Amino acid sequence: MSLASWLKGLFALPASDPLVSIVLLLRTYRELPENVVTLAAARAWPETPYRVEWPRFHVGERTFIIQAVTGMFVEDLASKVKSGDVGAAVRRHRGWWSIDLQAGGADDEAYLLMGRLMAVLLNSNCLAVYYPQDGEIEIVDQDTSTKLVTRR
Repeated sequence: MSLASWLKGLFALPASDPLVSIVLLLRTYRELPENVVTLAAARAWPETPYRVEWPRFHVGERTFIIQAVTGMFVEDLASKVKSGDVGAAVRRHRGWWSIDLQAGGADDEAYLLMGRLMAVLLNSNCLAVYYPQDGEIEIVDQDTSTKLVTRR
């Protein structure tokens, strides 16, 4: 079973909806407490009203779910590795954070909202960013924050 199928089943997403997610692969597992994410959301979405039903954030017609998981990412990432640096990050990660679109339109605005939040949460513990919808993994560097808010 693929990650997309597993997540759709877990969160009861309609089969026709694409998996829209951003995953930060972490050097070491760290909790992601509600207050930390709520403060990050206030910085990421200063002009956008949202409502929190932890671990869900409702922004307009969209619902996002936030996860912090210990251990390796549930999907086999080795097949997506395109460079030695990416492979090293995949092998070294011991936890991950993700934001997933649970309900609402999977359009540019959804990606922008997700990317803005993850850019605020990004820190030195983050090794790589994984985009499950297109199978891309990118090493965290000085441009990652910008990429998170401009990528689509």
